[in-house]
Amino acid sequence: MRSFFSLHRRRAASHDTRYGFSLVELVVSLAVILILAAVALPNVTGYLDQQRIEATIAQLSEVRDALDSPGGFRQAVGANAGQLSELTTQIWNGASGPPPFPRNSCGNTFSNGQVNSWDSAGPYVNFFIPATGLVTPIGVAEDTLQRIPRSATAGVIRIVITNVAATDAQLLDDAVDAGDGLAAGTIHWSAPAGGVVTLYYQMPIDNRC
Repeated sequence: MRSFFSLHRRRAASHDTRYGFSLVELVVSLAVILILAAVALPNVTGYLDQQRIEATIAQLSEVRDALDSPGGFRQAVGANAGQLSELTTQIWNGASGPPPFPRNSCGNTFSNGQVNSWDSAGPYVNFFIPATGLVTPIGVAEDTLQRIPRSATAGVIRIVITNVAATDAQLLDDAVDAGDGLAAGTIHWSAPAGGVVTLYYQMPIDNRC
């Protein structure tokens, strides 16, 4: 009888040894996991940031080309757009729709001929832009384009994106303008306040409204 119980205890002990984990093993495993996470997390975060910036650049570049390139809004309509939504929503005037009317970059309404020209060539981008603004990976671009000066004079026109993280503005500037700072090149932005800025995607414009 003694031998039977001794054999049973040895088998139970063998079972515990085979399937159990010591506290030391658990602590070592946890430490390895934490070290790997600490190494991998910055790389993953950096990769995701880069993907957001690249997606934003692609989106803004498409809008830029739609505004002023062969086959774009300016060439087709004969005027510069005053609102981003005009790239995807048919423009109208008093003869074709109710107010408030879409405006060109100088703030004037479009003519009947320009309305017809839009209808022949638009829309000008492959995604919809609502009147509430263009949603980008770094923030929402205001629908109204900012022209400087706001007259039939050569200058610049800006896509305005508010409440952008200052770090995103810097990453975008690094990618588009080789990091030339907040007041040069295509990417401009305001002085940071609470870690956020107003970002301007700036393009040259001719002397046509």
